[in-house]
Amino acid sequence: MIVRVPKKKLQYFRIKAKKSPVEVFAVLVGLRLSVNLLEVYEIKYPKIDKATKDEVFVEFGAFSEIYTVAEADGYKVLGSIHSHLEWTNELSEFDLKNHVKNEDIITGVCSVIGRKTFINFWTRNSPLPCKIEYI
Repeated sequence: MIVRVPKKKLQYFRIKAKKSPVEVFAVLVGLRLSVNLLEVYEIKYPKIDKATKDEVFVEFGAFSEIYTVAEADGYKVLGSIHSHLEWTNELSEFDLKNHVKNEDIITGVCSVIGRKTFINFWTRNSPLPCKIEYI
């Protein structure tokens, strides 16, 4: 799977993740252009109920609003991206369960180690991360 994503928007997520003492979470909005190609157009930051170093709880209504606006604009919610502080950029067991439960196409994980960030996007159909192309 190839994930095309705007470099500036992903860079903004990286900066937020580096500056935050808690996990950062966002929703990926875009289109599936083919079986193996997704294009992310927007990275939306919903209202957060609670965030800790290890998890994020998003206000339920915030998801509904993002889905509604995305569909009105002709796009889909492709999945989400979140940060892992001082931990790997792989899906945790909890992340995988949420990925499947939410029926996400992709889940992004941004590892923050010191001042460096590492991002992977994952699908449930492959043990390997997706290829990232910047637009």
